[in-house]
Amino acid sequence: MIVKNFRDLMVHGACTIQCLYSGETVRTLTPRGDDDCLLVAGDGTAITIPLDTEITFEPWVFDRGNLIFSLPAEGTLKICGESDWLTAGEETYQIFPA
Repeated sequence: MIVKNFRDLMVHGACTIQCLYSGETVRTLTPRGDDDCLLVAGDGTAITIPLDTEITFEPWVFDRGNLIFSLPAEGTLKICGESDWLTAGEETYQIFPA
């Protein structure tokens, strides 16, 4: 699954993101109307994110890079690592930057 914004992540509805290496759920995303989603991080922190928020790629020289986003009140945050797993319903997809 190639993503460039949160709308791409939410195309299949509510979902979870699991770490490629540990399998641990690191993010849960739930729709909030037509234009927002609720992101709950692994530590329980919750924020509402507009679906059109851009997701960019931050490469790292040694292995996988990070997919990151920015919000005015929050600054720059990580959504997941390159190739982490997104599960929506019965389907699972690997996540890659656009």
